[in-house]
Amino acid sequence: MSKKADGSLGDFSVAVTFPAKHQTDIIGMGISATGKFIATCSDKTDLIVWNLKGEVLDRIDTVHNLTYCCKVSPCGRFVATSGFTPDVKVWEVKFSRSGEFEKVARAFDLTGHSSGVYSFSFTPDSGRMATVSKDGTWKVFDTAVEFTKGQDPTVIMSRSYPWDNNQPSKISISPDGKVVALSHDKSLAFYSVVTGLSAGAVPD
Repeated sequence: MSKKADGSLGDFSVAVTFPAKHQTDIIGMGISATGKFIATCSDKTDLIVWNLKGEVLDRIDTVHNLTYCCKVSPCGRFVATSGFTPDVKVWEVKFSRSGEFEKVARAFDLTGHSSGVYSFSFTPDSGRMATVSKDGTWKVFDTAVEFTKGQDPTVIMSRSYPWDNNQPSKISISPDGKVVALSHDKSLAFYSVVTGLSAGAVPD
C-alpha cells in the first residue's frame, strides 16, 4: 500500500503473485504470526505451505476426501485442517534456530466426532481448540500437550447444538477458552465451556 503526499493511504499494489498450484477452489488460508509462512488448502485434499516469496515449502495430503476448513494457529506454530473425515489434523511447521525451514510434521489429531468436522478454532496460545461437526455436537479439547512425548489432546467439554446438523456450522472459541460461539445461517449460539450450558443466543 502506498501513501499519498499528505500522508493518507494510497492505492494497493500487488507485492507478490503466487503461482497457481491448487487445481480446485481454495477454501482456507492463513499467514503465520511469525511471518515465516503462509498456508493454503483447496476443497479437495491438498494443503500447501509457502514462504512469503511465493515458493512452496511443502505440500501435504490432508486425507479428508473433501476439506472444509484450514487455519494457521494464532501462535504461528501450527496449521490445521478438517473435512469429510471425523477428525482435525494438526501439523507443526518447523524452522531451525536460524530461521530456515525444516519440515512440516504431524503434531496431533483431534478425534471423537462420528462425522465430518465443519469448522474449528484455536485459542491465542493454541492451548485449547474447539470443533463443530456434522454429528450434531461441538467439542473443546485441551491441546496444551507434549505431543513429541506421545501425549494426545483430551476432550474438555462436548455438547449438542440445536439446529440442522446437515447444514454447515462455524465455531469460535473465546481468547480465555471459556466460551464458544456457534453460527448457523443467521443464528448464533453461545455455550459455557465450563458447564456446557447455553450462555445466550441470537436467533434469526
